[in-house]
Amino acid sequence: MTVGERIQFHRKQKNLSQEELGQKLCISRQTVSLWEKDQTMPTVDNLLLLKDIFGITMDELLGVEAPAAAAPTPEEPTPLEEHTFTYEEAPLKKMYKNQFSILILLTVMILAATVWAWLGGGDRIFVGIALCGVMLMLFILWNNFKERKRVLKTFPGRTVIASLYDGDLVLVTTRAGEKPSQICIPYGEIDNVVADVDFYQLHHGGKMYLFPMTLFQKGPFDPDSRLETLLKNNIAKNKRTPTKGFWRFLSFGLVYLCIVAPFLCVLAAACLDIEMLLEGSEAFIMEFYWLFFAALAIP
Repeated sequence: MTVGERIQFHRKQKNLSQEELGQKLCISRQTVSLWEKDQTMPTVDNLLLLKDIFGITMDELLGVEAPAAAAPTPEEPTPLEEHTFTYEEAPLKKMYKNQFSILILLTVMILAATVWAWLGGGDRIFVGIALCGVMLMLFILWNNFKERKRVLKTFPGRTVIASLYDGDLVLVTTRAGEKPSQICIPYGEIDNVVADVDFYQLHHGGKMYLFPMTLFQKGPFDPDSRLETLLKNNIAKNKRTPTKGFWRFLSFGLVYLCIVAPFLCVLAAACLDIEMLLEGSEAFIMEFYWLFFAALAIP
């Protein structure tokens, strides 16, 4: 075992998180994480403090064998539960398909309304508002496209071993032609979990980790998975319910309808009285104010 692995082992033996150990040493959690990954080494002062906190000798901490007898090798902690899975491209594409289709549809609708108002000599204030809506939808589309491209480039073909320990989730990722990588996520440092149709999306430190729903398929009498229980306990309040088919499409549509509700009100007013629309935005807003109040119920 390396020095970093020994620090991690004895920290878990004392039931300490990286943050709690850092507080005892007056250092940051990131510094402890770097030690355990063997990217940096503790100073002599920190080594002396570590051996006192763990209740071991310096030789045990550094892995130095005693001259008379070899020091017993500490046993590796056994995971409470372990899962292995490989990402496939088809489910990842499906995750973004419906959302991307609705964004395209709404963008085309707003753009068509803008062109219609401009060519018809409509109120330039409405045209400006509609153009802002087009820019907003294009921005959302671009972000969605970048995220989809990143996921489809980095995830397919990766094999992940997810191991649950007492207080930590350890992910070991391997891929052909790449060096294996490992990350340890303390339970208390999970930022958010989102439930989708095919994946649980775990967010930690600005990064996303995906867990296939098929991983947790079980019979009626099989016990619940510890990993799925952990993910469900961290799902955000504004989670996306894993619905399917028509209801999933409808739920996405209602979300984005909230964004374009003001523009739809303007279009409805224009259809009711095109002449009043040409007189200016204030005129038809005063005449058809009830449309705007009705739109408040959409969100």
